[in-house]
Amino acid sequence: MPQNGSTPNDSDAGIRRQLYDAYFKDARAQQVASQQSYDKAILLYSSGGLALSITFLKDFIGGAKNAVSLWILQISWALFALAMLATVLSFLASAAAHAESMEDAKSYYLDCDDSAWNRVSWKDALLRYMNQISGFSFIGGVCATVWFAILNT
Repeated sequence: MPQNGSTPNDSDAGIRRQLYDAYFKDARAQQVASQQSYDKAILLYSSGGLALSITFLKDFIGGAKNAVSLWILQISWALFALAMLATVLSFLASAAAHAESMEDAKSYYLDCDDSAWNRVSWKDALLRYMNQISGFSFIGGVCATVWFAILNT
């Protein structure tokens, strides 16, 4: 095996490529599973937070007329809704980004277009942005709901 940045021979390069391909395939599968879990959690917990806050308002406070700082709860609802909307829109962005990535792979592997290897897509950037919006909106919704609950207990 080469040491300290030396160049591998052809045999080593082939083995290293096989190991890299196996690692990349496994890492990609883990990344996809992680993203799916993230999306499910945001949708589940945002809808749960919305339902819980409505129940809290209705059953524990006795309705909006008795609530202190109702606007905080309304902000939490908007943030939970934004988290769910951003997550659903990220599904569309993900499908578009994957389609473009497959085209880039075709260009690189079949058409020998080396520029396709590191091509950055605005769709990938949009997907990352939508994921960040969903996460931060969810966190904001939780914080606003807790703040409202503290003020009203």
